[in-house]
Amino acid sequence: MRSKECPGIAVGHFESSDRLAYAVLLVPKAADKAGYKILVLSKLSREYAATLLDQSKGTDESLVISKVPPGRYSEFGDEKSVRLRLDGVNVEWLEKSSTLYHWSKGKYQNIPTSD
Repeated sequence: MRSKECPGIAVGHFESSDRLAYAVLLVPKAADKAGYKILVLSKLSREYAATLLDQSKGTDESLVISKVPPGRYSEFGDEKSVRLRLDGVNVEWLEKSSTLYHWSKGKYQNIPTSD
């Protein structure tokens, strides 16, 4: 059992090798509300900046996020691949698909990794 792990937060070096950042999955607490937001919180000097990776207001999704280490990752269908020099954020819609978000050229890029 992984009691200290949470499917709603991932910690890694997403934007810089010398600073940790936090990917957070936000879902409404109320049972009658649907949707989600996925944010990355990164420290800039004394403040944190929030970057929105993805959001949905109307769908009730079952999803989890996790950190993936640097390495080579292929797009679903092997049409394209990326080599991550930093950690990435994997977002998995359970039993549906997954997307890998990664920092490149000063912003987050993404590739679908399963369908």
